[in-house]
Amino acid sequence: MSDFKVFLNSLPRVSEGEFYIKAQNKLVENAQGHITHLRIHDKNGIDFSEIGQLAELKHLMLSGNQLNQLPTEITTLNNLKYLCLDNNQLTQLPPEIAALNNLAGLNLSYNQLRQLPAEFANFRNLVNLGLSGKQFSQLPTVITTLKNLEHLFLENSQITQLPAEIAALKNLKAIYLNYSQLIQFPPEIAELNNLERLYLLNNQLSQLPPELTSLTKLCTFWIAGNPIATDLDDVTSSLNGIELVRYLIRVQDEQARSLMVGDERVSKTSLTNCLRRKTLNRNETMTQDIDIIQHQFDLCQLTENLITIAQLEAETAHSIAGFNEDQINDQFRKALTHKGYRVADQSRGGISQSGKSAGERDLVIRNRNTGVVECILEGLILKSYNKNIIDNHYHKLNHQYDSGGNKSNFMLVYAKAANFNNLWQKYSKHIKQMEDISKSYSDKFRIKVGRSQVGFTIVYHIFVDFHVPLNSRKNP
Repeated sequence: MSDFKVFLNSLPRVSEGEFYIKAQNKLVENAQGHITHLRIHDKNGIDFSEIGQLAELKHLMLSGNQLNQLPTEITTLNNLKYLCLDNNQLTQLPPEIAALNNLAGLNLSYNQLRQLPAEFANFRNLVNLGLSGKQFSQLPTVITTLKNLEHLFLENSQITQLPAEIAALKNLKAIYLNYSQLIQFPPEIAELNNLERLYLLNNQLSQLPPELTSLTKLCTFWIAGNPIATDLDDVTSSLNGIELVRYLIRVQDEQARSLMVGDERVSKTSLTNCLRRKTLNRNETMTQDIDIIQHQFDLCQLTENLITIAQLEAETAHSIAGFNEDQINDQFRKALTHKGYRVADQSRGGISQSGKSAGERDLVIRNRNTGVVECILEGLILKSYNKNIIDNHYHKLNHQYDSGGNKSNFMLVYAKAANFNNLWQKYSKHIKQMEDISKSYSDKFRIKVGRSQVGFTIVYHIFVDFHVPLNSRKNP
């Protein structure tokens, strides 16, 4: 388990003689009883009764020693904080292990355990627990009593689902379930308010519970290799943590809404399979015609297209130097339409600044099949750093025009300042919690790209250098 090993290797070490001891006789006598960190690579020749006398021992690593039972002498080490027993042949743990009630880290991964003793609940100080490997088909119930647990490792396991009781682990920050057999999550996982990292590579997840969107602290979410992420490689590379969770669930909901059922006798199995991205069985008993409107919207492709259009416009900025905001917007509209997008300009919608009627949105991109608004593009000319102009457009886009709660919207900033980079730095600092992702999308010096979030909506900022020296301007 690489993550746990990295964690252990980061532990402070005393002298090499104290940290690495291999098959030494008279262990306590040689070390003068002051060993605090001990790693044993070969148990042959080690007298565990001597190890039991190391009263100051805090870190004990017994990984890969072919142990088939836990030496009882270890259970007397009352000051032990970290115990590594991974990659052994343990089939059970003695109840006496509960005497190690100061343990903060316990690694039992890749053994042959099938259950844990009830006394495990005595590990009230346990923060890190490793149980990876094909040992458990379900999470041992006693684990849900470990109230201070922060990191739970269950990689390469046979676990197909987590119990609802996992909600009791309020301090849990990370769950490692890569390469397991997980097919579903309990809605109660939403109660893990401190969860920051969720690793689910190569499981069997075809759906996610909507409740996952409430995990606002989630900054890392690995989902590749699951059925739900089969067609989302481009998206998963550009979204992180809770952004990706929200995106996947919204796509999931859209697919569910897109089902159009013909005959009322359509089988529930077919509908379920369809929702889970399985192949529809047209020959299934009692299954009538089911048509699915395919209308997935490719956000990454739109972003790339907008950057390409912006670059072309920037390179010929001298020819549109006198254009106003609407005229520049029209350039983008024409180019997007040429690329096959359904674009409407100055559409009525949302709420006006007075709050009494619909507001005018610069550009709206609709789904070609359904007509549903996919995103809104708000353009503005920025000649210098002006907080009022920026706030006005940003507020209109996110709180007046977007009345439907889009997954994403765009700010198109036509920068006309002589110092483009300086203006970008001021703009990016002004937008709350904006991330500069320019390197991910463009290496052109006349384009900058940022990303921020307002509620559930991701806002992309495409900042274009439209500055043209006076002596090189032409009339449009």
